Amino acid sequence: MSTQSRRSMAELLEHSKVIPVVENRAQLQQVLKTSACKVVLLRHCNPLELAPLLQQAGPAFYVNVDHIEGVHVDAAGLHYLASTLGIAGILSANPKTLVIGKTEGLETVLRIFAADSTGLE
Repeated sequence: MSTQSRRSMAELLEHSKVIPVVENRAQLQQVLKTSACKVVLLRHCNPLELAPLLQQAGPAFYVNVDHIEGVHVDAAGLHYLASTLGIAGILSANPKTLVIGKTEGLETVLRIFAADSTGLE
């Protein structure tokens, strides 16, 4: 697991405000080769297929668990993401999923959908 993943996303983004979004192995390989980013977001992919790349030292990986394949979003699945794959955190629109993620030691980010300013209230 990378040492960067032990720091919060806010700390990691102090010097770089860009978060690459990766959807497949080729994109992840490109980001790891060419980018000095500290955080990478995985979306619409299968983290199990990316496992060898995720376990290398490098950026902190965050997973949009509402849009991944191969891992069921329950306590066992989130435990696997955290302990075996070294995922630093998860994003979800489901607060119950985030509670489970916190119990597994993952940093959590609540995704919200706001069509206008009243949606934020």
